[in-house]
Parts: sequence; C-alpha cells; structure tokens
Amino acid sequence: QIFGDKLLLDPGEYRRLGPFYPPRGKLVTEVNVKVGSNSRPRASGLRYTIAVDGCF
Repeated sequence: QIFGDKLLLDPGEYRRLGPFYPPRGKLVTEVNVKVGSNSRPRASGLRYTIAVDGCF
C-alpha cells in the first residue's frame, strides 16, 4: 500500500497524487480505488473520473 489516506472532495474538486514509485524489483500492474463510504452515503450515484498514468 502506497497511499491509504481518505480524501473528502466536494463536487468539482480534484486531487493529484504522486508520483509514486514501486518497491525495488517490483512492477505495479494494478491500482485499486474505493469510492464512497458509510460516512458519505450520498457519494453513490455521482460520476467519478479516476486516471492513472504510468510508464515502463
């Protein structure tokens, strides 16, 4: 796990994270993102854009 904080963003807000680097000798092939939570039940049904840039 590289980033595990919670972000509470209002509609129209964005946040850029990183750059992050994989552990030495490992290649990252998967990025997991969780959207919504019990603390913000109205988060369901909204539109989200998640973008991940990478290079090899």
